[in-house]
Amino acid sequence: MDVVKIEKLARSSQNLRLLYVEDDAFARESTLEILNMFFNNINISVDGEDGLNAFKDGSFDLVITDINMPKMSGLDMIAHIRDLGAKTPILVLSAHDDTEYYEETIKSGIDGYLLKPIDINQFVDLLDKTVNIINREKELKDYQLNLEEKIKEQTLIIKESLYRDSLSGLYNFLKLNEDIDSLVFKTLIVLDITQLSLMSKQYGCRFTENLLGEVAKTLSVNIDSDMKLYKLEADKFAILSKMDDKESIRTFCEQILAYFDMNIITINKIE
Repeated sequence: MDVVKIEKLARSSQNLRLLYVEDDAFARESTLEILNMFFNNINISVDGEDGLNAFKDGSFDLVITDINMPKMSGLDMIAHIRDLGAKTPILVLSAHDDTEYYEETIKSGIDGYLLKPIDINQFVDLLDKTVNIINREKELKDYQLNLEEKIKEQTLIIKESLYRDSLSGLYNFLKLNEDIDSLVFKTLIVLDITQLSLMSKQYGCRFTENLLGEVAKTLSVNIDSDMKLYKLEADKFAILSKMDDKESIRTFCEQILAYFDMNIITINKIE
């Protein structure tokens, strides 16, 4: 008996969920002594019908079953499990006089066959191969799930970047079009910085970029919570508002104009 191999197998199998189906009480108890060495989570069923119901109700990584059982045989139970589309590995533990069923069990889609009484070395070899397959499948599923999540995250990042103005960080014209279609907002306000091209010619593109950045910051902190700010082309900003009262809209626009009339923006010591 390879103790190191058994200990390694126990570590890799202890978290797997096992469905064990056996009608004979004596065989069940003696086999459980071995199974308890490797599994912490064992669901026990006493016949094929009981095992099938347990399988339908639970989520199992492995099934180990006898063949000759009352109500429903192990073969019939396996057939029903496979009809459900389940690819869960199934191992058959059968008595010596059940060898006539060997070919039939193989055809039914089992993953291993062992004779009773259990030879511990053969059992460990078979269980080791089966558990390795199960864990590889789990790792593959986890990898696929992680990959799908990463793809979703990257897609959102790309989409978000398409909707953002690279200079100000505000939402752009594409996002504005999408939000208008949502019909949540009632009013569109467009703000235009006058003579921006003249300032660009006089002070340079870097000055203009810094100016637009400062205007974006100023507008961001001065709009209401039910509004959304966007940066459009060159010298224009837009605000979507849920306000639909004309007088309230007019008052808000006057406040924006008054703020820029009374507050000076300084870029590189230039007002």
